Amino acid sequence: TSLAMFHKESEKILREEGSVEIREYNVRSLDHILEQQAMAKSLGHRTFPIDVKRLEEGIAYLEETSYKTVIHGDNKDANRMGPYLVDLELIGRGSPAVDLSLLFMQYGVPKQDRGKLIDLYLNAKCSEQIEEEKKLLQEGLEFTSHYIAARIVASSSSKKQLGKKTLDENERLISYA
Repeated sequence: TSLAMFHKESEKILREEGSVEIREYNVRSLDHILEQQAMAKSLGHRTFPIDVKRLEEGIAYLEETSYKTVIHGDNKDANRMGPYLVDLELIGRGSPAVDLSLLFMQYGVPKQDRGKLIDLYLNAKCSEQIEEEKKLLQEGLEFTSHYIAARIVASSSSKKQLGKKTLDENERLISYA
């Protein structure tokens, strides 16, 4: 529910502050992700088996979708303090499927259970168009899951030193997507 509230209220709060510019979510290019993956391989780290076609489709979807809100972009456990999302470095206007994909991957939510959780998310967000938004989110999840896993694993694996927590998180993302 904290993610639903973040998506519902953050833009309004940030606009009221007036000093915060809300930019578009930074969708990494295919070349950028592939370069990071090549660097990770050169360091001897395990990499994500990228399906280039799926990754291109995910990038295109994220760049072209009109279903956008303010998203966190990095809503992992390390960026939560209780119910609050912190570390707003990647915040931007984008598909809420980005945040939901990462959340579902972190907790290994089976594909068949996504619908129930999307319903809970939309109810917590007090959506007035639940069926339409549910359809958009399910479509978005199909496109974004592979992109999110590839982006995170390539980025974190391109660093020289990887801790056990990062390796474990990467394994979970690789196995999920």
